[in-house]
Amino acid sequence: MNDNPLAIEIARRIDQLISTTRLHDIALLLHSDREQRVGNLAQSIALLEAGGYIIGCGPYNCGLMKVTVDEITIGRPASPMERPAEGIADFQMNDAIWLRPREVSRIHATIIRQRHKDVIKYFLRDERSTMGTYLNGKRLQDEPGSGEISNPAVLETFDQISLGPSGINSFIFVIV
Repeated sequence: MNDNPLAIEIARRIDQLISTTRLHDIALLLHSDREQRVGNLAQSIALLEAGGYIIGCGPYNCGLMKVTVDEITIGRPASPMERPAEGIADFQMNDAIWLRPREVSRIHATIIRQRHKDVIKYFLRDERSTMGTYLNGKRLQDEPGSGEISNPAVLETFDQISLGPSGINSFIFVIV
């Protein structure tokens, strides 16, 4: 434990606020009407232009990103305990809620878009992440910490992408 009283007090207040806001978020979800939430989502999805999208569904990655370039890297900013990554993540999320990384690496995974004549295909590749990239519950990288970049896996509509094993940092991939 740190001997600095100010650092300890700041840390206690941050931890309390983190816990409180997470509980409020869960309470809001539990007290809202599911049919209304689904209706709101459907209304927004109906407005999307044709293409491939990754839709963040976890507490640290909510949002929508259209895949408009050939590669999109997903990762997070460096925590105070780390050096910045050598590459740049195009889609950043932050699961380091206690200012330390949990499951998402700074450069974690890449969504790849490839054109084959008139057909566009999408792929997912793990980028040597520490905790692994999962596609529909199956880890892309065989051996944890092996240092090998996984072979890209084909993405199809409704595939679930998880950064790390807990499923907290999950996305749905869709083609509309």
